Amino acid sequence: MPDSRLIFKPGFRVTDENGTPQSGATLEFYDAGTSNTRAVYTDSSLSTSAGSTVTCDAGGYPTVSDVKALLYTGTTAYKIIAKKSDATTLWSHDNILGALDTSTFLTGNVTAEAPIVATSSDSTLTTADKGKLYNVDCSGATVTITLLSAVTATDGFPIGIRHNGTANQVVIRTVSSQTIKSAYSSTHFALRSFGEVVWITSDGAGWNVSSYVPPFLTRDISIFRVTDRRTSPPTSPVVGERYIVVGTPTGAWSSYAEHDVLEYDGLSSYIQYTPTADCGWIAYVIDEDINVQFQASAWTNIDTDDNDYLVISEVVASAASEVEFTGLSTDYESYKIFANNFTPSTDNVSLEVEFSSDGGGSYITADYGYTYQTLASSGQSASASQINIADGVYDNTPSSFELTLIDPTTAAPTTLFGVGSIRRASYNEAIPFSGILTTSTAIDAMRFTLSSGTITGTFTIYGIKGA
Repeated sequence: MPDSRLIFKPGFRVTDENGTPQSGATLEFYDAGTSNTRAVYTDSSLSTSAGSTVTCDAGGYPTVSDVKALLYTGTTAYKIIAKKSDATTLWSHDNILGALDTSTFLTGNVTAEAPIVATSSDSTLTTADKGKLYNVDCSGATVTITLLSAVTATDGFPIGIRHNGTANQVVIRTVSSQTIKSAYSSTHFALRSFGEVVWITSDGAGWNVSSYVPPFLTRDISIFRVTDRRTSPPTSPVVGERYIVVGTPTGAWSSYAEHDVLEYDGLSSYIQYTPTADCGWIAYVIDEDINVQFQASAWTNIDTDDNDYLVISEVVASAASEVEFTGLSTDYESYKIFANNFTPSTDNVSLEVEFSSDGGGSYITADYGYTYQTLASSGQSASASQINIADGVYDNTPSSFELTLIDPTTAAPTTLFGVGSIRRASYNEAIPFSGILTTSTAIDAMRFTLSSGTITGTFTIYGIKGA
């Protein structure tokens, strides 16, 4: 697109010395300092010519083909003469600057480069290292990077250093007692963890930290915030938000693992941080308003005593054939399960529970007992293929229930009990229920199913220690 400029502001009118708009006035355009006529245009791309003389309407507004027009010109200087309809000159101006000529400006793409130098040994920098990023592998031992004199480097000389090791430190030192200014001034600066990066710039007498990137979460004690603990990704994550994976991840998170910390990168992906055993990471969970710490091989609530609930997993079911919880372990003596806004796809169905002793590979289909009570009916069995929590469940209003599972991982009969607000055909009803697996079997998984149809709702399981 050529360089152009607007000659008059929108609303310009030709007037006489008394400010009276001049009907039929003309605007004549010439190259500066000459009588050579000059075409002007009605568009900024200078493709639609208005000629070299433009006539004004009854209100003194420049028009082209009876349409009010804005007028544009190119880069060279020009002259304007305004005349009345009788050709009497009203005013003239010469040597008016045209548009800024950008044809000599830099063209093409410019890419900022920071050559990377990989090293695992002590290094002393020189003037040839200006603008380079030293990627320092200090896994084997602490590595020292010695800066050149800031006087030699001169003002504005930048250098970057990155920690790229699995252990030890990268120590950056100056010469001649020159200082590195950051939050404090010192003759040295240390990078302690993987991914930590510092850019240092000379001011001609010393060094200044111009940018700093903190380390990745990999080891040592890190304290950070997470938005929530989830099994599946949120619908609309915000860049920089972090989540702790609970249970078996699903959907776009299926490639990650339980306990991972996932940070949304804004590009439809997540940065994965995997805690190591006893790393001691501490996370404040905003949604739950609690602090958790990674102890041994799991996240542990450190705000409460051993009898409080800890979220283990949450399943948001949508027309699912079942809702399954695996990974029941001896870390917890009992479990609480809350089902909210539970609806079946089919009316008048039974809600059922089954247990597994092989991580959900197969489910036990005998030796269950159960009982439940409603206003209209009751149900019980001493020898069933599953535990029935309720029958006659309808889909026209959501149901909810709370279930307590007692010590399932011990090789003994497993019991559960609870109460629910269950939707009947035309009303909701409070239904108490209880159930048992009579065989002495250690349980590590359970699932909810319906006698027919699919399940929609949110199911959350909490672990209880010391219950």
